[in-house]
Amino acid sequence: MKLLDSCFLDPETGKELRFVTNTDHLGAKTIADLYKESWQIELFFKWIKQNLRVKTFLGTSKNVVLTQIWIALCVSPAGLPEVQDQNRPFHATDAPAVAAQYL
Repeated sequence: MKLLDSCFLDPETGKELRFVTNTDHLGAKTIADLYKESWQIELFFKWIKQNLRVKTFLGTSKNVVLTQIWIALCVSPAGLPEVQDQNRPFHATDAPAVAAQYL
């Protein structure tokens, strides 16, 4: 397998980002953007595991994962920062709006 060293200078921070990839048809900025997006996904699942007490997922299909997240959101209102900041108790009708922010 051929590996390529891809460098990208982040205009916001001025830092040079280096990625090792086997994808030779994408530019350095695209690779950096993909990495940034994948990191946001990692942070989202870390938040789920820490706040919704979901330690493992019961399957890998989109439907299974979304259903398990939905159930965890419905039964774990204490883990939702948006709800904790409000001066009223969590209500089941809050779940769709809160879930939409994360899914």
